[in-house]
Parts: sequence; structure tokens; C-alpha cells
Amino acid sequence: MMRRLRKVFTAGATCALLAAVPASAHARVRGLRAGVRVTQGPWSATLTPAGRLPNDPSQSGNGLENDGAFRGGPVIGGDTLATIGVTSRSTQSPVLLVYTKGSAGWSHAGPPATFRFPGQFFLFSMAAADGLVAVNGQDTSGDTPTPACATPVFVAGSRGFSGTLTPAACLPADVSPVAATPQMVVAMSDPSTLEIFTEPADGWRGTVAPSATLQASNGDDLESVSLSGSTIEAVGQASGQVHL
Repeated sequence: MMRRLRKVFTAGATCALLAAVPASAHARVRGLRAGVRVTQGPWSATLTPAGRLPNDPSQSGNGLENDGAFRGGPVIGGDTLATIGVTSRSTQSPVLLVYTKGSAGWSHAGPPATFRFPGQFFLFSMAAADGLVAVNGQDTSGDTPTPACATPVFVAGSRGFSGTLTPAACLPADVSPVAATPQMVVAMSDPSTLEIFTEPADGWRGTVAPSATLQASNGDDLESVSLSGSTIEAVGQASGQVHL
């Protein structure tokens, strides 16, 4: 059932309700929109790469090419990083590459787990959380090819992701994952609509239907979607409003 969302407060820019959030979260967003200083993390002025991730093992070091042409990552969540590479420079056939952080950090990540897409996928949307990746691919016309599982969800084993991946569950073909936790995937079915998929009681398996459908109360198209716990945040493209 479609649930229309109501405005809840104004703080520098108007905010609207996408999901129930505690009062403390309201206060944090209110302060941020009003320009309150946000404490910075332990970042230095110059970032040094932790290391290089291994290439697709099937290509002996030449299989990973991620130049942005596929719009496929990288995305990261916890100890999981996913991106789209190519299996062959001649065919440009895309492959999902999923890395698990090593015990000594990303510089010790092992070879990626892989999933090869059937047909011609060129534009991807992905979301990653610790131990979970959801991905959807479209062809150059913007249409989503319809293999058996058009929007697969992959779940890590006890030692992370490895080998050749098999989808644990499938989402509808016409959704684009944009954010995730291990128990939830947020996807867009059109520019103004978010579909919420929650992990079934028996785990991620089979075809999963949305548990909720959300829209901004003012009809805004949405972008910059993020997810923390059960709180979903998105920015209205036209208004610049922050929706929660």
C-alpha cells in the first residue's frame, strides 16, 4: 500500500517524513541543516591507499576494468566492497566483483567472488552492506533484461564472499538498489518512489516483494538516498528538501 509522507519540521531547509525516526535523530538532522559543526573523523589531509585489490582471477591480472562506463560502483558496506568489471576487453561483458576485507585490512583482501551477467548489461545500480550485495543492470536503451533473476541479492558465507556467486534472493526486475543494511534493501522503482525490501523471517531467499513503498509528501523526485539502521534519508531533486 502506498503511504504518503507528511512534513515534520523545518530547519534551514524543510524536511519531510520517510520513515519513523527517534527524536534524537530529528535533532541531529535539524542541527546539521542549520549549520552546526559536525565532528570530523580521524582523516588526515592526504589519504594514502591501503593497497590494491586483486583482479578477476579468471583473467590473470587483466580482468578488472572499472572506468565508470558501466556506472557500476564501487560501493562498500562494512567488510564488503562490490564493483563491476569486464571479463573480456574484446566483448566488454560485465561481471560483478565482490571483495571481502581481509583480517589485516583491505590490503589483504583475497580474490573477488564473481557473478557474470547474461546478455548485454551496461548500466548498473548497486547497494552493499556488510555481507550483502544487491544489484540491477540495464541495457543501453534503459530497459532491464529479464533473466531468471534480474535483481539478485547475494549473501556472504561464514568466511565472506568467494568463488562463483549464486543469488540468494531476487528482487523485482524494475527496481534499482540504492542503499542497504544486512536486513534491508532500499531500491527505486521510479525517480520519486522508494521500495523497501526487508529480509524474510527465513532469510534472504526466493523472490522478495517490497514491504513498504515510500514517496515524498511534496511529490519530489529523490536522490542521494542513504540508510542507517531503520532510518532512510533522501534529498528532493527540485526542492533540495531532506526527507526522512
